[in-house]
Amino acid sequence: MGGDIEATYVLVKTAAGTDNLGLATQIKGFDEGLRVELAEENPYLTANLSSLSIFIYVLSFFVLIVTSLLIISNFETFLYKYKQQFAIMRSIGATARQLFGIILVQSSVITATGAFIGVGLAYISQHYVQGFLQDWMGISVARGDFHMGMALWMTAACAALIQLFLLIPAMKNGKTLPLKVMQENEELSFSIRGRRFLGRGLLIISIFVLVFGKLVAVDEGNQVLSVLAAATIFTLSIFVLFPLYLSPILKKGAPFIRRVAGNASYVAIRNVIPQVKKNTFVILTVSMMMIIAVFGSVMLKTIQNNEALYLKSQFPTEVVLQSRLESTSLDPFKLKESVEEKMPGSEASFISTYTGAALMEGDSPLDVTVLRGDLDGMMKQGFIDESSGEENGVIVSEPFAKKHNLKAGDRLQLETFSNDLEDYVPLKPLKVTAIEGELFDTDILVDWKDETFSDAGFARMFVTEGDPGQLESLKGEFPELQVHSYEQSVNESDEMFQQRWSIFIIFLAVMLLSVAVGVFNTLLNNIHSKRKEFAVLRTLSLTRKGIISVILTQVLLYILIGLSLGIMIGIFVSFIINIIDPGPLAINYTIIGGIVSAMLLLTILLFTPLAYRIGGRKLTEELNE
Repeated sequence: MGGDIEATYVLVKTAAGTDNLGLATQIKGFDEGLRVELAEENPYLTANLSSLSIFIYVLSFFVLIVTSLLIISNFETFLYKYKQQFAIMRSIGATARQLFGIILVQSSVITATGAFIGVGLAYISQHYVQGFLQDWMGISVARGDFHMGMALWMTAACAALIQLFLLIPAMKNGKTLPLKVMQENEELSFSIRGRRFLGRGLLIISIFVLVFGKLVAVDEGNQVLSVLAAATIFTLSIFVLFPLYLSPILKKGAPFIRRVAGNASYVAIRNVIPQVKKNTFVILTVSMMMIIAVFGSVMLKTIQNNEALYLKSQFPTEVVLQSRLESTSLDPFKLKESVEEKMPGSEASFISTYTGAALMEGDSPLDVTVLRGDLDGMMKQGFIDESSGEENGVIVSEPFAKKHNLKAGDRLQLETFSNDLEDYVPLKPLKVTAIEGELFDTDILVDWKDETFSDAGFARMFVTEGDPGQLESLKGEFPELQVHSYEQSVNESDEMFQQRWSIFIIFLAVMLLSVAVGVFNTLLNNIHSKRKEFAVLRTLSLTRKGIISVILTQVLLYILIGLSLGIMIGIFVSFIINIIDPGPLAINYTIIGGIVSAMLLLTILLFTPLAYRIGGRKLTEELNE
């Protein structure tokens, strides 16, 4: 470096596409005295970013569904109010294409306005609201730039998708004849036969797909897709069938409610029954919100619990050293010496990558998993009993021993497949010296000094009583090495969960507000359209208190039905999804109770004053309006 200054390190910028880990290993092979360190991304962070993106995409998809339901519900209400005018236009010569154009322009203006406001709110939230939420929720998230180009592309795509949904009512109402329009405004009954056939068909298909995914599909990816498809189809079947059975349920429950809540509530329920079709979207929108809330909270909490159990199983000691290569020539005994030199008083043991063998049962081979391990180190760390380390012996897991009726002292005859002979070749008989627990998720554990399974290289080393910071320098001596600590992994796992949880909570809050605005707007329009009916009821001796009771009973009934249906489907779908990775479900009652309480409280606070005003209006004005 000039004069008598000698270079002590070299920085190497590799070309794009270079296998940096392979290059580091190759350089290390030139001289064992070299220390080669890699500038690498945190694998935990990389996996977090990938899964976080998927999580956000899934939530965004659910937002689109709920938004579409809300817009269609309110747009249908809008068209319901103006169908009379459309009928008059058709009768004086307006064509179906002209009416379709009118409705299309109206829906496009609604979608474009909402999209424009949405981009503006997103920009304001990213610059001003995010900091407030971070301080309020006690989390720290890196602030980034607002990518306007991506935001506009996503907005255009979502707006186009919503507009596609709105084309359905536009086409249907544009082609309807005047007389048929009048009939449809008064006809509120379902096409029961077709709906029942479709709903039951979807239910049967969901059961078939679920059974196929769990019992028939072999590939794990196909199993996951099958179970997810089954959950989706099941939800659709319930949405199709539920309105058919709602009216009979309300009819049978009305007398009971009459005895409990009085005549006003009975009248309210009887009045709701013919309006089920018109307000189906209200119920389904509230249900969809609860399904997302229940399913999302259950899955996130369950994943957190499963992650904690998984980390405990992967960290039998505080510090774990792991190779990033599936096949490595790393000398584990040399690594063990280096670890004990850097941390005097620590103890270490290691295991290999998984390898396979076959246990012959009759004429058919049964695959078994085998690990090589440092049995001496494992005995010192207490992983296995001291009697388990007999020379030329093997340790088998308790489940494997029970399945094949093995006990200590038995001889185990394994075979391995020979590519040259294209047949199974017997290995030397192995003596079962001990039967242990799960044994790192393997069937058989053999001593590393036994060369029978020498194809299995180093995988992990378990270090007790150590500071992971002291071992970071080992990466220079062993480039493929990764250093993990249990405490650090738990902190990273908790940070990932808090990140997802905070996003989910903000998402739920926005969705709750959006659903409340859309649903309450639909119910308000519905109540205002029936003010003459309320006036007639008042002429039949129903008091202001009775009118309040009727209105609150109707709106609370819609909300409660939607909430109950959503909770039941959400829990059931969670159980279906749990088939993929069986384990105890963690139901978050706080989130469920909070959303239910918020919806009911908002309903009462909004509709009680409205009902009070309607109950106090002059009858002559109400009847003539």
